[in-house]
Amino acid sequence: METVFWVLGCLFCIITMIVNGFVIFLVCSQRELRTKTNTFVVLKRSHVDYFEAILYWRKCFS
Repeated sequence: METVFWVLGCLFCIITMIVNGFVIFLVCSQRELRTKTNTFVVLKRSHVDYFEAILYWRKCFS
């Protein structure tokens, strides 16, 4: 059962990093998406989620 939680946690990390990386890429690359709201809410939240996933990923393998 512990293995199942470990695998699900790692999959969640991978999916979170991919999706938040995509959001960061879209906001930075698309001029229409670079509004004040997106900069302060969406982009900062994506950065926090991305780095949270990295920290959890490191916890899985330590």
